[in-house]
Amino acid sequence: MKINEELIRSFEHYVQDLLGISVRARPLQPAEGLPFYLHNRYSFHEASLLDKPCILMVSRTNEEDTPATLRKHMEQVQSRWGKPCIYVRKTIAPYNRKRLIEHHVPFVVPGNQMYLPELAIDLREYFRRMRVIQKPLSPATQVVIIYALLGDKTNKVSPSNLAKRFGYSAMTMTRSLDEIQSANLGEVHQAGRERFWDLMDDKRTLWEKARPLMQSPVRRRVWIQRNISNDEGAVAAGLTALSRYSMLSEPPYYVYAIGSEKWKMLRQSGLEEVPYPETEAHELEIWSYSPTLFARNGLVDPFSLYLSLQESKDERIESALVEMMERLEW
Repeated sequence: MKINEELIRSFEHYVQDLLGISVRARPLQPAEGLPFYLHNRYSFHEASLLDKPCILMVSRTNEEDTPATLRKHMEQVQSRWGKPCIYVRKTIAPYNRKRLIEHHVPFVVPGNQMYLPELAIDLREYFRRMRVIQKPLSPATQVVIIYALLGDKTNKVSPSNLAKRFGYSAMTMTRSLDEIQSANLGEVHQAGRERFWDLMDDKRTLWEKARPLMQSPVRRRVWIQRNISNDEGAVAAGLTALSRYSMLSEPPYYVYAIGSEKWKMLRQSGLEEVPYPETEAHELEIWSYSPTLFARNGLVDPFSLYLSLQESKDERIESALVEMMERLEW
C-alpha cells in the first residue's frame, strides 16, 4: 500500500475513534486547471464530515510548507472544487502546528492532533445531539450488535435477514438499524427495497463503542431447586459460565440463563422459585433476549456474559472478565 493511502486509512480511523464519525475518503482524479506542482505535492481525496463535503490535501513530500504557502495552495484547490480543504500529514513539527492554528489552517495529524476551525460549531452541535441520544440500546438492537461481533463481514445485516435469524419482526429490526445509525455505530444504506448495516469498524472497535450503550441482559434472578436442560431453553451463565471462560473457580451453585418466554413456560409447567439457601438450589437468570441465540457448548456468549457481570465489584470477577475478553479472537 502506498504511503498516502496508509495515511488516508489512518485519517479515517482517527476521525472515527476521536469523533465517532464514520468517514470514507475517495481519491479525486487530477483536475484541469490545477497547477502541476500541486498534484506533485499533494494527493487529493473527497470526504464528508458531519454531512459537509471537503477536500483532503494529503502531503506527498517530507518538506513542510509555511502556513502562508498552505493557505495559498488551499485557496487554489478550493476555487477548483468549491469545497473547504483539510491538510493531512503524518507528522507536523510542534512550532508549525502552532503557526497553522494561529493562521486558522485546518489540519489533521492522524493519531495525534486535529484542528478543524470551520467545523467547530457543527462539532459542538454534534456532541450535544450525541449526549441526547446516549440512551441504552434496546434488547433487540443489542442482539444485532452481538450478532455482528460474533459473525463475520459476509453476514448480511438487513432487517429481513435479521428477522428470519432471530424471530423478531422486520419492523423491530428496522428500528434496531435506526438505533445503530443514531448511535454512530456504522452506516446504514439503502439497496433497492432493503436496508443494510455496513460494519465499518473492526470488531474490537465496535465493541468498545457499543459497550457503554449496552445493558445487562438479566431482568431478574431467582432460585430453583431442580436442574433444567438445554432442551428447556437454558444454558450455563453467570459465574458458572465465567469459570469455563477463565481460570475463575466454579461457584458452589449452578447458574442458568433462560429467556423470559421460556421462563413463563417453565412456570406454567409447575417450576417454582425457592428461597436461598435451599439445599441444592440453583440460580436462574431471566434474560431480556434468549441466551440460546448465541450459546456455544452450552454456555452463553462472552459478550452477553460480560454485560451481565460488568457491575460486579469483586476483583476476582473483574479479573476473570478481563481474562475472558483477552482470550477472544477478534
